[in-house]
Amino acid sequence: MNGYDRMSKYSNDAGFTVIETLEEIALEHQAAPAQISLAWMLANPVITSAIIGARTVEQLQETIKSVEISLSDEEITRLNSVAQAF
Repeated sequence: MNGYDRMSKYSNDAGFTVIETLEEIALEHQAAPAQISLAWMLANPVITSAIIGARTVEQLQETIKSVEISLSDEEITRLNSVAQAF
């Protein structure tokens, strides 16, 4: 299985809607969509930790900023809603 096959279920309108929502919320927080994605994941009470794939110190520093982002209940609901397709 190549990378495309693994990602093909997300390369559709529903997947792009999730990305667009992450981008919109990121703009509101002056953050990167990846930071919002991690903040969203960490806001889920069933998730106790996140495994990140930083390869450089700069990537790690950017990723760590996600713990400083506090998403509102409305933002979490928006993200949960658009992600229901998955």
